[in-house]
Amino acid sequence: MTTTITSGATVITPELVTGWESNNDTFNIVHDILSRSTPDITLRGSTTRSGTLTMLFLTEASCETARALHAGANVLTLASTEITAANFDYIVAGAIATTLETTTRQLWTLTVDYREIA
Repeated sequence: MTTTITSGATVITPELVTGWESNNDTFNIVHDILSRSTPDITLRGSTTRSGTLTMLFLTEASCETARALHAGANVLTLASTEITAANFDYIVAGAIATTLETTTRQLWTLTVDYREIA
C-alpha cells in the first residue's frame, strides 16, 4: 500500500498517511420567514473538498522535502492505494505544520491544510 504526492517531476512518498479529513462547504441558504414555521430554501452546490492531510516520514530530511514541496506555489496530486477516495489534485490552503514525534524522537509528521481543485 502506497501513497505518493507529485508535482511536476517531484515525487514524495510518505511512510504512512496517518490522517485524512475531508469537508465540503455548502452554499445552500435557509431563509427564516417571520410567522412561518417552515423556511424558504435556496439550493446551491457545494465546494470542492477541503481538509487536513497528515503524513508520517521516517527522517527529518524526507519530511523537510515534503514540507518544501507543499510550501511552494504548486498544484499537487495525491495518489493512494490505501485511501482510494483521496486520489485528487490539491493546493495548500492554510497551515503547514511539521512535528517531531515525542516518544522515539525519530519520526516526523507533516500536516497540511488543503483544498481540492477540479
